[in-house]
Order: sequence, then C-alpha cells, then structure tokens
Amino acid sequence: MKLLYICLGALIIAVIALSACVFTLIQYPPCDRLHIDDRPLMTKDIIPDEETAEKVAYILLDKLYGIHEERDYDIHINFNEENYAWEVWYAPIPPEGFVILGGNKRIHIRKDNGTIIHLSIG
Repeated sequence: MKLLYICLGALIIAVIALSACVFTLIQYPPCDRLHIDDRPLMTKDIIPDEETAEKVAYILLDKLYGIHEERDYDIHINFNEENYAWEVWYAPIPPEGFVILGGNKRIHIRKDNGTIIHLSIG
C-alpha cells in the first residue's frame, strides 16, 4: 500500500512538472504587438513573379552598392517555400582569363509584402 502512495505521488509530481514545461513553452510574449511569424499572409502577393523580384533586388542593390557601375552579373532566382521569399543571387561574370573572388550579392524578398529579410555581400 505504501508503494502505491509513492507511485501515485510521483505520478502527480511528474504531471505537474510536465504541465509547467508545456505552459512555459507555448506561452506567447506579453506584448500586444503583432509578431511577423503570427501574422497571416496577405491575400495578394506584392512580389508575384521572378521578374518583379529581380527588379526590386536590382533597385536596392544599385542604390546601396552601385552594381550598374561595376560589371556584368549572372543572376539566379529561386522561390523558397519555407520562408515564402524570393532568393535573388548576383554573381559577377569575370573577364576572360580572370577569376573574381567574392563580389556575390544575395537578397531574400518576402513574396507577400516585399520585406527584405536577408541581404549579404560576399
């Protein structure tokens, strides 16, 4: 009988501890602001296709880094379903007989609202 009470007490403590852990993990931040991950996707995409994503990326990179003045670029565009974003890569095309180290530019643009979520130069 004593063993039954010990097992029952251990079970109750385990349930309380597990409940506390789950409650702590699923609790939202105390602020009332709308967080970007909790926001529903807009019904109309601001950046609907590859061509628009390339134009937005070019305008931004030209404004920040003046890419129109440098050299020709090989452009790769991919849509990332997980981030719901267009990934645009600019890789410089080296002159014949030369190798360019670095100079790559990458930008991720959200499809639904046009937010720049990643920008890197390397």
